[in-house]
Amino acid sequence: MMDAQPAQATRPSISGLPWIGPLTAAVAAAANAVLALVLGRLLDVPSTFTPLSIGSVVFLTVAVALAATVVVALVARRAADPVRTFRRIAVVALVASWVPDIALLVGPSPAFPVSPAGVGVLMILHATAALIIVTLLTTLATRPRG
Repeated sequence: MMDAQPAQATRPSISGLPWIGPLTAAVAAAANAVLALVLGRLLDVPSTFTPLSIGSVVFLTVAVALAATVVVALVARRAADPVRTFRRIAVVALVASWVPDIALLVGPSPAFPVSPAGVGVLMILHATAALIIVTLLTTLATRPRG
């Protein structure tokens, strides 16, 4: 009979974050830019729907990825299981990021035309960025804790 070994918690390596963070930001921004173009055209989202402009998509994706890198560094220093804690924070942040998207459909009309398809694309972009950011930051920056 084999003894069960406790799972080793992993801890992000803060020293790797100066290159992992920008790499993560670049990958997430590129993926979101392509998705915004493709889905915007496929779903006939008006070009005047400014949240899907490539400049906005790239800028905000990079900003969120770099902010997530800072969160990883902070969580790595404080949490007993930093990867699990970061993943939980990321889920909460993703759900919170959808609130303004949904508000576009039910709130007062902004200065640009709003379409349900455009809002759906925004929500897909948020989920895509979250998936890429969480995956890269929790795999490239982790090492077994010992």
